[in-house]
Amino acid sequence: MDEEIKAQLIPIIEGTKEGLAKAVDFLCEQSPILVKEILWWHGVSSAILLLASVLVLCCLYRMRRKSYNTIKDSWDDGPIPTLGISLAYAVGGMFGFIGCIEGWDWLKILIAPRLFLLEFMKDAIA
Repeated sequence: MDEEIKAQLIPIIEGTKEGLAKAVDFLCEQSPILVKEILWWHGVSSAILLLASVLVLCCLYRMRRKSYNTIKDSWDDGPIPTLGISLAYAVGGMFGFIGCIEGWDWLKILIAPRLFLLEFMKDAIA
């Protein structure tokens, strides 16, 4: 009875060993490609974030300069329209500024890609 069970288990164990060996080989082949894709993804997305944030700040600056005379003239109507426009500029500027601060991962990837990968793995584990 034990020999029959052993005879049935041996092919299963051998198949499992072969499957694990193939999986390890696949991971060893694909890991450099995965690392490259992770670096490209984070680099491009952070560069887009930085460019969008700078664009938002530039647009807000231009709108502020163009609408300054309009706001100054509307102060006679009361402080509410001026306050709303100023609040909109402040919120837009805050989002643009935060985007500019957070969008520098592309430079980190360009200068020290291994350090970025270590930080990425640390954040993924935590």
